[in-house]
Amino acid sequence: MLNLILATVLMAQAAQQPAVDAIAVTTQEAVRHRASNELVLHVARGQRTGSAFFGIQVAVTVDAGGAVVSATAQRAHDPRNDYDPAIYADAESLVRALHYVPFERGGHPTAVKFTEYVSVLPPEIKAEEHVPFPEIKDWESIKITLRRTRCFGACPAYRVEVHGDGTVLFQWEGNDGPAEVQRGTISGQNFYVLLYIFVVADFYSLRDSYRLGATDLPTCFTSIEINGHKKQVEDYGGREVGMPLIVTQLEDAIDQAAGTDRWLKERDKTKK
Repeated sequence: MLNLILATVLMAQAAQQPAVDAIAVTTQEAVRHRASNELVLHVARGQRTGSAFFGIQVAVTVDAGGAVVSATAQRAHDPRNDYDPAIYADAESLVRALHYVPFERGGHPTAVKFTEYVSVLPPEIKAEEHVPFPEIKDWESIKITLRRTRCFGACPAYRVEVHGDGTVLFQWEGNDGPAEVQRGTISGQNFYVLLYIFVVADFYSLRDSYRLGATDLPTCFTSIEINGHKKQVEDYGGREVGMPLIVTQLEDAIDQAAGTDRWLKERDKTKK
């Protein structure tokens, strides 16, 4: 009984103490403090969803230890981009389940507030038929290719090839035709990891194309060739029509393994 009274008194004292104000940080900083790079909800068919590309904004407060204190989804101002109430609730639950690496200011952990963005996507399309991954007879002959096209905007257009012998070829694609081929290398271990993602994606069982009925988007072509067996997947706003998320992850993994970021940065320097 005494313990219960003591606990009640301590809770009352805590309630009387002023709450520590959370400082505002950017979404970019918040992303660096959590494990996943993107928050995604797959909704059931038949649920009311907004137009493509409009996700849900969630106002988040995190305490000094990195725990989520509150997560409040913001309703869309435009009815055309609104969702079923259950989807907003799911977005809040998704964010509340997160834990962030503590934020610091002046070397001390602090409470923060920011906005998270939750992508709302349709169910992923499952493979209609499983196509076995080809048996690898000659590792050095394997070729992985990623090609990104232009869009109505500043999308970089280029083609990058990653070969099993460790060769990486990069080439810009512009209005004046292909530019000079630039070369790099990839370690055997990194190539193996990249190939493993193709296996996990069950790449040969995917559809050849996932296309959204929209305009002005960039297109991404991903392909792999093993023992003469080539498979290519076209991604044109594919996630919005049920393309498995691992395809997007694979596209990014190719860029990372090939080191395309260095050529993108060099291009940015020449434009300044």
